[in-house]
Amino acid sequence: MAAKITMDMIKPFTGEGDVVSWLNKVTLVAKLQKITDLASFIPLYLEDAALALYLELSDEEQESAEKIKEKLTVAFTDDAFSAFAKLVQLKWTGESVDVYSNEIRRLAGLAKFDKTGLENVVKLAFVNGFPDAISVALQQVPDVLTMDMSKLIDHARILASKQQGGTLAAVTIKKGGEIKCKGADWVRLRVNGEYVTVRSVASDRLVEGVDVVLGVDVIDQLGGVAVAQGKVCFGALGVASVCQESVSRESEHKLNEGCGGSSSNVVIEDSFFHAVFDGQKWTVKWFWKNGRPLTLTNKISCYDKKLEGRKKEEFEKEIDRWITEGILIPWKEEVNTGVIPLMAVEQATKNKVRPVLDFRELNSNVMCHTGDDVIDVCSETLREWRQTGENASLVDLKSAYLQLGVDEELWPYQLVNYKGRTFCLTRLGFGLNSAPRIMSKILKTVLTPPRRENYG
Repeated sequence: MAAKITMDMIKPFTGEGDVVSWLNKVTLVAKLQKITDLASFIPLYLEDAALALYLELSDEEQESAEKIKEKLTVAFTDDAFSAFAKLVQLKWTGESVDVYSNEIRRLAGLAKFDKTGLENVVKLAFVNGFPDAISVALQQVPDVLTMDMSKLIDHARILASKQQGGTLAAVTIKKGGEIKCKGADWVRLRVNGEYVTVRSVASDRLVEGVDVVLGVDVIDQLGGVAVAQGKVCFGALGVASVCQESVSRESEHKLNEGCGGSSSNVVIEDSFFHAVFDGQKWTVKWFWKNGRPLTLTNKISCYDKKLEGRKKEEFEKEIDRWITEGILIPWKEEVNTGVIPLMAVEQATKNKVRPVLDFRELNSNVMCHTGDDVIDVCSETLREWRQTGENASLVDLKSAYLQLGVDEELWPYQLVNYKGRTFCLTRLGFGLNSAPRIMSKILKTVLTPPRRENYG
């Protein structure tokens, strides 16, 4: 009798990780369990973006295991650039040396290194990815550059085994010592309802009285951090809420009125974006990496195709509001690129459902920076600004991002499909990697009082 298939045998595929290895594992399990209908078996273990892709397939494609495999492989296999970026960052974290070596070889292959250069690239990445003690020891092995890779792995295996009771990853503490970590793995972390996938290390002692320490990489993914009046908030919307508590709730005006009613243009020049206030509204233009726009390839309209009941009603109500207010406008030109997928995010604490755009593909080619500039905006600057007198305007931060317009030149890269029609997002979207920095810079400009001239 076939054994019961558990999640330990097959972990759900979300679109992250090695899709080829995952498909091989699914195929093997199905074979061992004598499951012949692979086309019906694979979808049972798809989640998030991977499931959304499957639901976009035609009925004919969904009935073919080979078509499902092909579509998943094309959609979720790294291209040469992203594979090389991962290869450069890959480090040994205590796993089997052979597993580590195989992952390097896989990424190098995806990065399109040919046979003559592949071995050298794999060898260099392999040695440099180890902790300093092991890496230096391997570099000192005689004839290491001409040595066969299998022999180099043998050397690394011996050196790594000596560390099994020692440091897989070392954390330097304030006093200068090191804390030995017990292991490392990828974890999915939830902060304020937002999920990020990060590399983590585990230790039975790190900082006295502290269970978790978030690194800059996590803060970056969460869109920056703001600390004000004893509150810690992640992401620009969180920052906005902190700022809002410092502003009177009885007399709020729009962010566009925050420049003291100035009728002349206010320009912000930044290395990552350009913003202009024309006396009526803010318009921003984020910059492309390498100065070239990205051709989007995504064809998925919405990750939540089976929205039902209250969730569907609130999602569509909010999208319809966006259309009514001109946040989304019909796109009448030819569509020559992909679209930004829509998602419905439920805010349990507020019992609300809000639309969110998945900017991951676009973000890969947009210049960005962490939201570190927002930290000092919300408390001292706001207090000083409120003291400017009765001519001061207050800032409406309830829909902070959506009050900032996006330059029309960028509209073709913010297309969405909704109920069979194509719309373009005309405002700054939550999820764009440069949005926290843009918001922080504009807030600083809005909250800075105008210069006063002294006469006599």
